[in-house]
Amino acid sequence: MLPTLTRTRALSKFAVIAAAVSMALVSLIGTTQAQGAVTKPDREVDSGWDWTNYGPELKSVSCSTPNTCAAVGQGGAVLRSPNTDDVPLAWTFVDLKKDPQHPDNPIDLVGVTCSTSSCLAVSSPLTPTISYGSWVYRSTDAGVTWTAVQQLPPVGTRNTMIGSAITCAPDPNATADNRVCLIAGTAGGIWRSADDGRTWSGVPLPSTALPITSFNKVACVSPSACVVAGGSNTPSSAFVNGTTVPVLDTPTGIDQMFAALACDGGNQCVATGGQGGYTVMTVDSTPTWGTVRAFRKSPLPAVAKAVSVACPAANVCVGIDGSGMLLRTDTLNDPNSYWRQKPVQIIIGTLTCVPNTGNCIGVGKKAAWYASFDAGSSFGRVNEIAGFDVAVCGGTLGAACIAGGKENVGRSITGGTLWNLPIADRGALNTMAIECQSSLSCEIFGMTDTLVTNDMDVFRTRYGPVQSAAGADAITCVNDSLCVSPSKASAVYTTFDGGVTTWSSNQMPLVRPTSITCLDGKTNPVTCLVPVKYNILLGTMTRDASTGLPHWNWKYTNADSDQIIAAIDCTPDGSQCVAAGEQGQILTTQANNLMEWTPQVLPIRPTVAELPSYSSVSCPANGFCMVGGKHGPQSVVMSTVDFFSTYSYDEIGDIRDAPGITSFGCESINRCVGVGMTVLLGLRTPPITK
Repeated sequence: MLPTLTRTRALSKFAVIAAAVSMALVSLIGTTQAQGAVTKPDREVDSGWDWTNYGPELKSVSCSTPNTCAAVGQGGAVLRSPNTDDVPLAWTFVDLKKDPQHPDNPIDLVGVTCSTSSCLAVSSPLTPTISYGSWVYRSTDAGVTWTAVQQLPPVGTRNTMIGSAITCAPDPNATADNRVCLIAGTAGGIWRSADDGRTWSGVPLPSTALPITSFNKVACVSPSACVVAGGSNTPSSAFVNGTTVPVLDTPTGIDQMFAALACDGGNQCVATGGQGGYTVMTVDSTPTWGTVRAFRKSPLPAVAKAVSVACPAANVCVGIDGSGMLLRTDTLNDPNSYWRQKPVQIIIGTLTCVPNTGNCIGVGKKAAWYASFDAGSSFGRVNEIAGFDVAVCGGTLGAACIAGGKENVGRSITGGTLWNLPIADRGALNTMAIECQSSLSCEIFGMTDTLVTNDMDVFRTRYGPVQSAAGADAITCVNDSLCVSPSKASAVYTTFDGGVTTWSSNQMPLVRPTSITCLDGKTNPVTCLVPVKYNILLGTMTRDASTGLPHWNWKYTNADSDQIIAAIDCTPDGSQCVAAGEQGQILTTQANNLMEWTPQVLPIRPTVAELPSYSSVSCPANGFCMVGGKHGPQSVVMSTVDFFSTYSYDEIGDIRDAPGITSFGCESINRCVGVGMTVLLGLRTPPITK
């Protein structure tokens, strides 16, 4: 649970779950003890959780038809268009071949190419080593299933085995038996296949190639006319005609590297420079790069650069500069024309276009997938994970999840695997709590405003708890309309109508709240717990029968933490509560006594350096709690089904981007979504049953 969030209504209705927890506990512990594979401290048991990252970076995308595309990326993730109206995208996760000498070195899929007969993908380690060679993976069902077909053989004087990009040459007569495909890689690596990616052989560079030659881009005009390009501080490019590979001269003005490369479906290829500018090659008997041109005319930014380029038709190309600008030309063959410029979503990192259809796809970090139907003139969001601080799933939402963050509100109708953003890039939203009656009807409580929607399209504004720039410190709701917000300004704010009218203000101790939880559905009196750094306040509120105004009473519990308390929550029946914070700090109440707290450090580890920092707590069923946070570069999840008589602890690796879990949304005790800068879906195997 987020420091500023407690339960939402979508998390409070687990009538079946509570019974399932107690019925299954004995068998769960017995199974863990019987496995005996890992020695764990007393009370720590195997969790059974399997966590999947649904916000990976997508590094390459390719389409065989306008409706059949596949994007690949971090950790073997494949996001594909299954060509159905109900669900526009679907996930596959490829079981990648690891480096046996460095099994913890993450492996990504870095390139993909799709044709009518297959999709091919090439892998690369996050940190290249001399012991690992890239693998080629092949799919014959548009990316649904994949088979590892071959590890790239060493090639060239440097025996490179790392591929960076892959393509198959356009050829209307090609079949699954004779299609020509190429891979370009670091240290001047080139590999060729003449059987649709089933087998690969190295293509050495000529002796005249510089020792620093390196490639990470490849594009083809035909099976006998391909270009590889790249470089690191020094640009490199070569023309590939079968097994003949003449190195190309770099034109003056292409500096540092070739940043992007594409061919236009005719007889032209375009490449961009690492410091700006572009050059065009006409593929003829003597292919050479032309004079470097500027994208834009002075005084506009003549040094504009493109980090990815795709060409949907002859003479038509579109590029992105990596900082939120799109460049487009319809006159690639005209040396005197300039590229038009317009804003585009900054998250798009790479492009592809289906020739002569007007369809283009852009993908990038956080599982971003954007589509264009006007040859790259504009792009619309299809999928994207935003940074979320609050998530709710299950209950009245069914298979849906709603999440909110500092600038975004997300909605998933696939249980957290795919997301759209009904609100995106709205400054100062700072979501603190979400109340939903359905997947379309919700109240979003932010730092200064409350947003209400009945269709996840139009959002109406209501009052927030604090009508000042300082905003609220924490918000929770007891039911759909009664919400509470403590403030560092020694005030507690209360609404009985979900912010339709202004919130009432009452005095409370001068503290800095880090979170809040109120006992679910308890309205007479309302009972809330507020962590204030190292201590926990207990507040009770009654409503005046004549004036309708709230009256609050506050007192300190005995909670005395050694570390800052970041999050708190209570079980649905209100009998037990848990708080969590830094360095593994966990505090739990005695049964039915919210004044008495017992501190402990979990998991039990010999050194402080091994302890996590917790930032979220959620207890959606009696006895069942989830605690999330991070430990170094890894996300961590602690869970219990018996209110910490036993517990499990999992570290989830290869998240890479701010791994902390800020909130959980659980559909059941066997299926939970954890959010932060990405979305993690946890499934428990075997599931706990009655």
